[in-house]
Amino acid sequence: MAAADYIDVAQQLYVSYFGRPADPYGLDNYTKQLDALKAPKTLAELDAIIGAKSNQALTNLVNSFNTSKEAIDLYGNDNSQIGVSKFVAALYQNIFGREADIEGAKWWIDEIASGRTTRANAALAITQGAFNNTSDQAKKDQAAVTNKLGVAKDFTTNLDTITEINAFSGDAAAAAARGLLAGVSNATVVADYHATVVATIANIVVITTPTQTTTLTANADTLAGTGGNDIFDGSKADTLSSFDSIDGGAGNDVINAVLTGSTLPGSLTIKNVETLNVSTTGAGLTVDSTGFTGMTQVNAKTAGAGAVSVTAAATTGVTVAAQTGASATVKEVFKATFGTNTDADTVTFDGVAVILTAAQTAIQNAAKFVAAYNLAAGTHWVAVDNADGTVTFTAKTGGVVTDVVTGDFAITSGGAGADVTVTAAAPTTQGAVTPGASTVTVIGGGTTAVLSTGAVAGQHITVGGTAVANAFTSVSTVGGDQVNITDRSGASAATGTKLTNVSLNGNIGTATIVADGLTSLSVANTSSNVNVTAAAGTRVQTLSLDTVTGGTITDNTATTLAVKAVGGTSSGVSLAAGAAKTVSIDGGAKATITDIAANVATTLTVTGAKAVTVSGLSAVGALTTVDATGSAGGVTITPVLGNAVVFKGGAGNDTISLGASTVATDMGAGNNTVILAGALGAGGTVKGGSGTSDTLSMTVAAADAADADATFKTAVTGFEILKLTGGVADTTVDVAALGGFNAVTTGGQAAGKTLSLANLASNGTLTLTSASTGAYTISNAAFATQTADVLNIKTTAAATAAFGTVNISNVETVNVTTTDTSSAPDGSVAQSLVILDGNGATTLKVSGTAATGLTFAGTGLTTVDASGLNVAGAGAANTGLTWTSGALTAAVTIKGSANGGDVIDAQLATKAVTITETAGTNTIKGSTVVTGGVAVTNTLTGGTGADTIYGGAGKDVIVGGGGADVIIGNAGADLITVSGNKATIKQVAAGDSGANTSTTIQTSELTSTFDVVKGVVAGDKIDLSFISAFTTSALVLNGTNLAAADNKVVFASGTYDAAAGTFTFAANGADTAVTYDTNTTGTIAGETIILVGFHADATNTTAAGGIVTLA
Repeated sequence: MAAADYIDVAQQLYVSYFGRPADPYGLDNYTKQLDALKAPKTLAELDAIIGAKSNQALTNLVNSFNTSKEAIDLYGNDNSQIGVSKFVAALYQNIFGREADIEGAKWWIDEIASGRTTRANAALAITQGAFNNTSDQAKKDQAAVTNKLGVAKDFTTNLDTITEINAFSGDAAAAAARGLLAGVSNATVVADYHATVVATIANIVVITTPTQTTTLTANADTLAGTGGNDIFDGSKADTLSSFDSIDGGAGNDVINAVLTGSTLPGSLTIKNVETLNVSTTGAGLTVDSTGFTGMTQVNAKTAGAGAVSVTAAATTGVTVAAQTGASATVKEVFKATFGTNTDADTVTFDGVAVILTAAQTAIQNAAKFVAAYNLAAGTHWVAVDNADGTVTFTAKTGGVVTDVVTGDFAITSGGAGADVTVTAAAPTTQGAVTPGASTVTVIGGGTTAVLSTGAVAGQHITVGGTAVANAFTSVSTVGGDQVNITDRSGASAATGTKLTNVSLNGNIGTATIVADGLTSLSVANTSSNVNVTAAAGTRVQTLSLDTVTGGTITDNTATTLAVKAVGGTSSGVSLAAGAAKTVSIDGGAKATITDIAANVATTLTVTGAKAVTVSGLSAVGALTTVDATGSAGGVTITPVLGNAVVFKGGAGNDTISLGASTVATDMGAGNNTVILAGALGAGGTVKGGSGTSDTLSMTVAAADAADADATFKTAVTGFEILKLTGGVADTTVDVAALGGFNAVTTGGQAAGKTLSLANLASNGTLTLTSASTGAYTISNAAFATQTADVLNIKTTAAATAAFGTVNISNVETVNVTTTDTSSAPDGSVAQSLVILDGNGATTLKVSGTAATGLTFAGTGLTTVDASGLNVAGAGAANTGLTWTSGALTAAVTIKGSANGGDVIDAQLATKAVTITETAGTNTIKGSTVVTGGVAVTNTLTGGTGADTIYGGAGKDVIVGGGGADVIIGNAGADLITVSGNKATIKQVAAGDSGANTSTTIQTSELTSTFDVVKGVVAGDKIDLSFISAFTTSALVLNGTNLAAADNKVVFASGTYDAAAGTFTFAANGADTAVTYDTNTTGTIAGETIILVGFHADATNTTAAGGIVTLA
């Protein structure tokens, strides 16, 4: 045997395990070891021996791959199931070039993870396994194995120089070789792949040869590159100079050149250099690379303004970065000179005062001033100590600080004499510098062009403006005023078809593209027109829009227009595609198309996740179908579709307008809207779709006519919401006759006119979207016999609005929801509504986000719940619910809004009233009704703000919420609870509390007619100003008995017994009876309030203006 007999086996092991061909030295070593062990010469025999574990030495040799550095670098040493799974997946790609099948992969993962076989044994067995099978997949796998082995052998054989052999080492070389084999499949012809093998070897030599940098000089240089990548460095200005001769040799070579002039030096000889990077510090640049053999890329850049022109061969890509023309302003600078001082002088400048130390040098003074000034962060300047007694000041902002003079430094001497002298030099100020426009011109050139200049008038970009052949496949521009791009790849530099891709970004003027093969056009960040001129013929134009905000994009020869909205929102853009038979819009980003002019297009297709709006269809005479089935973002078609145009909706919320349509319209999923601009034509049908809030919009007049047409509700189906517009007359619309609508949206009913909605079912919704001085009537005969009918009324507006009157009858529950749709709700938007009820309603619920004013005088209410009303503004007064009840005939429970700010008046209620607030500043009034001598009892609870609470004539229970509440109990023996030290108990008339008839010798009295107040603390007030504006002198703070005193307010301590209803005098008692004389001119008429748990301070309790402040 000979080592050469094992080449196929060894190569296959390298390919299977490492995914690359064997390197010559590794192949030689491995085949010699196989020969020494007298191993079999075929993979099948080797697999059999290794599988049988009959030759340990041979097994060890195969398994040596497992622990090699390359194996660990590639696959790691993770022997968990996931680690082994990744290894098995890599083997299948190495061996067959495909993904592993689940069943086979699982088997091998289990074998390796369990330790029953090794990784190298698995690689061998999986490879041979393909030849032990006759399935169609096995036949493909056999071909792939054979082809990969053939290419690997070709590769190793062609490493026939020391340079190539040495280059094939290391990670980069191995990765390139793996890439070579990854391109081989079961269909590869090995002989045809030889050129790729040779190119890969050449590339490996290049990438493994260290890059060499050679510095150009100002003299005439003659330079030759290496076999790798070379850099010829002319970054020192003008070192690429006349008569330089540069041969880059092999590899990808680069010349970097910085010029001070505007042209390349003359008499240059450049060959085999792939890239020229040239820039100038001057204004403008002209580059002609057509004489440079082998150059594939020219990159030109200017620092100054001026025209940039690049002429290149049709095999050379071009990149230009021209000066943008932006303005710059230099900041103002001045210098201040300090002197010595003998006193502690104060220097004040720019709002900063610095006290200098006595007997310091000028250098020390300057240093201290700078340190203190910068620490205080002066308003306008940055100070720098020059270490010579002077300070340089530089303006923080350019061009906005006025000139500084000596007088701007205020000096206050700490003693006699002026010791500090500050001299302000004349400021050095330079005004705005505005470079001129930079134009970019490319003549010839090929592959790709990337061109940028400023978005400034006059900064034009021109490609192919001269009749010189070019071969660009892609041109990208950034900025520019007018952009003109011409494909000159045709015969004699005529218009050609090589240019397929153009990208425009930020042009401010019209872009014109002349290219017969253009299939991809990207437009971004512009509002300017784009015109494409191309020869007639079948062509698909893919148009990408990214933040395009205007202009018309015209391509009147493309037969298919595929629009893709990407990136930012596009709007205001129009499309003209006169030859397009199909137009599609993919809403990858939100887009509004102002108009589409495509007169031969039969289909408009809309897809994507974002909303697409088409505002105009000015020329679509052939259109038969709008297909939005692939759209999830929603499609809005504003103009009325043609009568024969079929619309197919998608998953989004679609909106269209129809006239006398004669075809079937299906809106699909989502919550859709169809606007009927007129009656449907013969055969026309509309399905609202599978959404739960599909809307049919029509005029009131059209609905009035349609409800008499028995065919309407069968032709128009699947809608839940009926939107009615144009209510100008008294009209009745039978909602049930139109279809299964459970909601009506309308608004703006004319003054004095009523829109009557008949047969809206229970739990139906009336939504009012605009102010009105008219009326709406909801009626349904079934309401008269049903006992749990519900009507939902919604109002929406962004500003304060009155929505008119809603007439209802026999509805038990009314739910009102008001919505503030302003951009930043703050509680200032108020929405008001009048509801006239035939006294059938028992429950009123109010929710939403707008301050709500309701007129609802129905007398049957037992529950009013506004807890779902949550208005912004932290519950400020008058930002919640404002409502006055009618003469309610049953006890009522009223809950205030979530944030408060309510005004609730139940003074007319004839039965018990319970009002509960939980937050905000509220005004609440209980019932004042007295029937047959019996007063209604109120239970009133305030919110957390400064509430004003009014009781009635009965024995009310009133609880303040904790703010600066004002509580007016009115008549009756009220039980009042306050919280905090800012509350005021206000008596407004004689009789608000019970009369006190106690004598001076009584030690106990009954309290059943007295107001009783709990929670009083120092700081709370009792307002008795209805009596007179008395002062502290009228107070008797250590009352010795329970009797009233003439024109006095007597505080008598004692004990209140709530259960017994008595107050017993005791000088040290914890409670207080406050008795005041309500008759200032005649016989004493005393009334008493009991303060529970409060003992007045005889020294600090005061009165002024009739208001007692407790202490």
